Formats: sequence, C-alpha cells, structure tokens
Amino acid sequence: MVLVPQEKIARYVALGWWGETTMGELLLRTAARQPDALAVADAPNRAALFGGVAQRWTWAELADRVGRAAAVLHA
Repeated sequence: MVLVPQEKIARYVALGWWGETTMGELLLRTAARQPDALAVADAPNRAALFGGVAQRWTWAELADRVGRAAAVLHA
C-alpha cells in the first residue's frame, strides 16, 4: 500500500532524498564500515526513569541484536 502521491515520490527521488536502499542495508553497511563506533546509547538517567543500567552499543552490537530480533520474528 503506497500512501504517498506519485508526484511527491518522483520529486523526492529526483532530489536524492529517497532511493532503493533499505534501513537494513544502511545498518549493515554502517556496521561494516565502523563496527566499533558508538551507535546508540541510553540516557545517563535511565535508572531513575526506567530502572536498569544505561547501555551503550556499537554498530556491530546493534547489528547483532537487530539480526537476532529479526530471526525471532521470522521464526
């Protein structure tokens, strides 16, 4: 189901804002290019807000966790 008018899609593609690359491809490319760089981090006050310890994941760790979550959903 496409919810965006074709004219808007054509404009965004022409401007280079939209393409064929998926979010999964972007994640894997970035993880391959800079596996040890910080990708995501909890707020320092996570414990006060939600409990638990604040976490920080590199791109390699994020790609691994996303891959495992996708495998569970696929199964």
